[in-house]
Amino acid sequence: MTKHEYLAELLKRLQVLPENESTEALAYYSEYLSDAGDEAAAAMERLGTPAEVAAKIIGDYTSAEIKELTEEITSAPQIPKRSSNTVLNVILIICASPFIISAAAIAISLIASLFAVVVTFIATGGALIVAGIAYIPLSVAVFAQNAVMAIAVLGSGFVLIAVGLALLKVGVITARYGFGGTVKLINRFLPKKRFENTERGVA
Repeated sequence: MTKHEYLAELLKRLQVLPENESTEALAYYSEYLSDAGDEAAAAMERLGTPAEVAAKIIGDYTSAEIKELTEEITSAPQIPKRSSNTVLNVILIICASPFIISAAAIAISLIASLFAVVVTFIATGGALIVAGIAYIPLSVAVFAQNAVMAIAVLGSGFVLIAVGLALLKVGVITARYGFGGTVKLINRFLPKKRFENTERGVA
């Protein structure tokens, strides 16, 4: 097999990758074989068949993509704590019922923070699931050329789906217990205080 035939076969097997990725890979191996000069045949033998080289390139690309998605999830910025508000402090001093106003402010802050966390988990989980599903038809397209690579791509898709489902579950649990706990906290203090005042008035 000549160098040109080798590169043509390699390009054919890299069609499953984005165009910029396949072009970059082909340019690298073309330069590698050109540098080999008269030893191009030996260099091709060291590299392996075009199918083997393509499988390695696609595998590296898939692993890098999964790593990038994982880093985006783990490096998501934390919800900053709210700082004290001077205007709110003035209002609390002026108002006749500072307990009710402070409780309402805390409840609103908790609900807003919980909502942001839940949306982050659900949005990220949904994006991973969509990406994982997209890998399934990709693995079918790769299967005709390389069964091992197709299995690797399919496995990567399932990993993305599993991580996405896990994040969705965490989001649902956070929403269920977080919002439920906030409502219980409000019901525990505000109504109870009102009822105690009523009982004192009757007495």
